[in-house]
Amino acid sequence: QTYQFTVQGLECKARLDLVDSLGFFIIDVKTTKSADPTEFAKTILNMNYDIQLAHTALETGQPDNKVFILAVKTDTCEVALYEVTKFIKTNYCARKYAKALQTAKEVLEMQVCPPKYTQAIVELEVPAWAKE
Repeated sequence: QTYQFTVQGLECKARLDLVDSLGFFIIDVKTTKSADPTEFAKTILNMNYDIQLAHTALETGQPDNKVFILAVKTDTCEVALYEVTKFIKTNYCARKYAKALQTAKEVLEMQVCPPKYTQAIVELEVPAWAKE
């Protein structure tokens, strides 16, 4: 289900995979190459799941909600459930979230979004591992 709310004057949306009726428990389902706890903790930070979940938790209006990720390993369908509430309570996450909000404000103020990549046709090279 998609929820709409306002953060620092920005109209925002959050899509929740699973949430109880009071918004206290949030579960986000993610596919992953590795559900190993150490590796998945790195994935949370590298893929910015922490700021995504902080955004989602903010939407519920529950300051003490518990946030979980259900990690599904793509090649074996093994499942692991991790509580990740402490990830979204860190100063590191707060700084990343504030930066993401600032970037969103800047983009919304632009008349034209500058291109990130060349506008010309680029011929891609086949990776060496795929040539065999």
